[in-house]
Amino acid sequence: MKMEEYTPYGPSSGSTLLVGGDRLDEVKPVYSYVAQHLAEAANEMLMIVPIHKLLYKESRMAAVADTDDNQIGYIPLPIDYLRLHTLKMNGWTRPVHRAVHEGEPSYDLQFTRWTRGTRQKPVVVLAGKGSTLDTAQINAEIISADEIESALNDWETRCRNKGEWVNKYWQTYPNGEVVMGYYDMENDEARSKTYSSPHLQYFSVAASNTHIVDTFTYIPVFSESRDYDRRVAEVIALNCARKVYEVYGQTEQIGIITSEINSVLENMRQ
Repeated sequence: MKMEEYTPYGPSSGSTLLVGGDRLDEVKPVYSYVAQHLAEAANEMLMIVPIHKLLYKESRMAAVADTDDNQIGYIPLPIDYLRLHTLKMNGWTRPVHRAVHEGEPSYDLQFTRWTRGTRQKPVVVLAGKGSTLDTAQINAEIISADEIESALNDWETRCRNKGEWVNKYWQTYPNGEVVMGYYDMENDEARSKTYSSPHLQYFSVAASNTHIVDTFTYIPVFSESRDYDRRVAEVIALNCARKVYEVYGQTEQIGIITSEINSVLENMRQ
């Protein structure tokens, strides 16, 4: 599809304004709008495409039990998390493939012991707000709180002996906070920082202060370097085109592309 052919602001259109008031001489080439909207358009489609059509990643994030109720717990999200693929805690009879979002009818039910998910029918919710962890933090090892003392000593020794910058991280609180342990080269001492992270909250594991994640895989955010199923790539391209046509105010083309997107999605579900 040559989108330039469908834009209404060519030399013979007689129009000098775009939707929003930009003048014709301020309009960027179509490819600029494509680049601007591609990631957003892709992530929108990756949220609704059938999960079996998508590539997933394995998470190394560990779980932590709630200090007030050790049958429920929390897992901070990786920085590139977009959508849950699979979560199975030790003791569950089945995995979960979708996280419940705030505002859905079943969300509030999870916070009452008598109506929440069970080990036979587990439920996971997406909870918490804050900054996600960066790539270095996600790739680091998660260690338990009782290893803090020895870990700090280990970092200090390794940094001094080898001149390394050594980082490890461990969960401390069930509200999504993650502590970063690191060696401060400038002040020659081991230190720590606390970060807030959105997290998954799961319900009804066997009562224990140690929760074990059997499987945690997720759909990562869109990346231009990643290979996608042909149909997935098609709906991403179509949705990006739809967003560009929205910039130009091309109602007819928006309708046509929306129908195409719905058709491709329906075919993928069959």
